[in-house]
Amino acid sequence: MHTHRILLLNLGYETGLDGSWKQYLLDSWRYVHTPEKVQSRVREEFQSLIKSVQPDICCVLEMHHDPMLLKTFAAYHCKHVDPKYGNTSVLRRLPFFRDNCNGVFALDRLPCTVRQFKHGTKKLLYDVNVKNEFSLLIGHYSLHASVRQQQFEEIAQLVKGRKRAIVCGDFNDFGGSKELNSLIKHSNLRIVRPAHNQTFPACHPKKPLDLFLCSGDIVDVHAEVLNNARLSDHLPVLLTVTV
Repeated sequence: MHTHRILLLNLGYETGLDGSWKQYLLDSWRYVHTPEKVQSRVREEFQSLIKSVQPDICCVLEMHHDPMLLKTFAAYHCKHVDPKYGNTSVLRRLPFFRDNCNGVFALDRLPCTVRQFKHGTKKLLYDVNVKNEFSLLIGHYSLHASVRQQQFEEIAQLVKGRKRAIVCGDFNDFGGSKELNSLIKHSNLRIVRPAHNQTFPACHPKKPLDLFLCSGDIVDVHAEVLNNARLSDHLPVLLTVTV
């Protein structure tokens, strides 16, 4: 029996925005240049979160390749930070976009395949083999509903035939969980719902955008939204799974 603690967080590029319309209107310039004071505060709070939760695996969306932030993961042996956009995307070369990344970090040396969706602008998909016990797929899905459905179809094909799988990420399912019906129907996945599963916006959570989906044969599993950790406009989610 092995227990794994998996932390999922959209870090919002360390801008410190909490998702309120007031901050979006007055402080959206932080996406162009975030003051070091703000970045330092976010890093410190993030490091405190990691020390408190002690996750075995961290799935971090909307991060930069920030050496100061990466010091948080000094004890982690598996480290991947990659651009969100496709290999041929012009966004990889443009200022303000080329350092937009996602990352996955694990205490153990876990095999990680860096895949790319066929559809969408944000193509990065991590496929981690967790000790041959389950696959962990990590993505940041499209803001466009039709493209999301194409990406969900790709996920369904990937997990088909796998004994156990966990899919997580920022699903951007602003239309509600019904957007995931087709994915669930064509795979052996189910949504693992915390008691209070709204994660966005962090200032007043209304939407459950940050989710874990697990194979039906993963039964000993628990998800929790960390309501007190407001590092960005998304709340983090912690999944504890025993297989």
